[in-house]
Amino acid sequence: MKKVFNILSLAVFSIIVMTACNNEKKEIETVATNYLRAINFDCDFEKAKEYATPETHDLLNLLSQFWSMSMDSIDSDFRDMYVNSTVDITSVEIFDDSTANVQYLLTVIDKDGNVDKDALGEEGGTGELMLKKINNQWLAHQSKEDSQSDEFIDEEFEEVEETDSI
Repeated sequence: MKKVFNILSLAVFSIIVMTACNNEKKEIETVATNYLRAINFDCDFEKAKEYATPETHDLLNLLSQFWSMSMDSIDSDFRDMYVNSTVDITSVEIFDDSTANVQYLLTVIDKDGNVDKDALGEEGGTGELMLKKINNQWLAHQSKEDSQSDEFIDEEFEEVEETDSI
């Protein structure tokens, strides 16, 4: 009888652990998807802040300033161009109780349903995003100091400067 109880207890414990891990993974995927969609397709940096760490807010403010310099406004027509685009989470790796890494694939689809392969860049729309758990909530974490972010921002500002000087 004791052996049956131990096996039953182990089975129940395993189910609880697997359910908790799946819920945490789903939460990470949801946060990553919403954050990536907000910055890549909607250009809604205020919405992205809802899914971001405080350190990431500095980067989002910088990106928002960049967009405001390069475009008069981001209107609904601009957002509608990419309404069919998708963010697919290809893998989630949880390192510890407060850090995770997400691999993702962006697919840029125009409003006519065509995939825009030129918009995907050298990486073909793939990338990775770090998430941190703060106050029991998973949040996207990208700082201005991240080397990839600096390269992107530097390249974009160089393009703006070159265009302005012509």
